[in-house]
Amino acid sequence: MSRADRHCIIQTQPLGESARYRMSHISTKDAALALGVSESSIRRWVDRGALKGERTEGGHRRIRTSDLVSYATSQGLTWHRGVPPASSRPLGGIDSKLDEVITALVEADFEGAKRLVLALHAAGHGLGPLFDLLITPAMACIGDRWHGGREGILDEHAATAVTAAVIRCLRDVDSSRVGPVSIGGAIEGDPYSLPSQMADTILHGLGYSSFDLGPNTPVATIGEAAVRKRAQLVWISVNSVRDPVTQRKEILDTLEAHASRDRRFLLGGRALAELRVPAMDHVHQVASMRELEAIAAR
Repeated sequence: MSRADRHCIIQTQPLGESARYRMSHISTKDAALALGVSESSIRRWVDRGALKGERTEGGHRRIRTSDLVSYATSQGLTWHRGVPPASSRPLGGIDSKLDEVITALVEADFEGAKRLVLALHAAGHGLGPLFDLLITPAMACIGDRWHGGREGILDEHAATAVTAAVIRCLRDVDSSRVGPVSIGGAIEGDPYSLPSQMADTILHGLGYSSFDLGPNTPVATIGEAAVRKRAQLVWISVNSVRDPVTQRKEILDTLEAHASRDRRFLLGGRALAELRVPAMDHVHQVASMRELEAIAAR
């Protein structure tokens, strides 16, 4: 069995050219939703050449996803769907590989995705930028492009499995760590494993002895594990909230129980705002993996 098979056993059919085009391009309407602007603004930017665009055989405008990311980052535009480009400029060509990574993921091409990502990492791109500007936008695009149906769900699950395997390879680049302990996971009811896996990989790369408890983990369990492992840093991923009132109380109870201890908490995720977590001295609320990386490195 090959290394790819050991990481994830996936059976899928290669995409045709039309499917590849749909995965790598976005309509002006979806582009407007992504940036929180009017569709007429998107058309105007395309018409004057500020934003690259193409025409389908039927005359409809289409925008390459990587071109939209590049334009948004260069203009400092706020991203309203998917993951925001967190800097004002693209970082050294990471965004130029977005289409290739999307194609590799939807075709369950583990070796191709691994080769692209590891080459960027070897060229000096940090884990935070790779996750923020490549991996997460690619997965967000895949999620946005498929609109229901059994086949689409299977393809998205296959892409998730390949992404998880690639992240494991990034983690394996560094030798095992014996530094301070970090631990974390996604809250109960949150099925998304990749954000927590990314946080774990970043912390491992910073020298932490890191433990990822994975998705769907009660916050109290994360807190108990932090005590048992004597963790100095704890992350909590919030990308799906089942019961805002109850889960807000659970998080606040855990944070308050650890307030007097020498332990920092990092909270992040697209659904975190729903819980309205107040500011606390030992708690950092992060908006990106790069921000998590910067705070954890202090």
